[in-house]
Amino acid sequence: AELIEDEISGWLVPPGDAMLLARRILDALESPEHLSEVAFQGRQTVLEKFGFREQALAYLELIGRLTGKGTIARSSPEESSCER
Repeated sequence: AELIEDEISGWLVPPGDAMLLARRILDALESPEHLSEVAFQGRQTVLEKFGFREQALAYLELIGRLTGKGTIARSSPEESSCER
């Protein structure tokens, strides 16, 4: 799966296609509302996939595999608050 969804969380342009890149830039400049929404969605995608919590959990799982302790179960914030 692509990290960037074309026209939703960014713009995909094939390497070397300068004309399409220029067109996409002009389209973005001509539609500030759409540019703002795409920027927001792109940021949300990065935070969801690469935020502090996700990176910490990925490291815990890696350490668990490397030490033979297995993987750490991922719990949602809702599950954690129910256990208190």
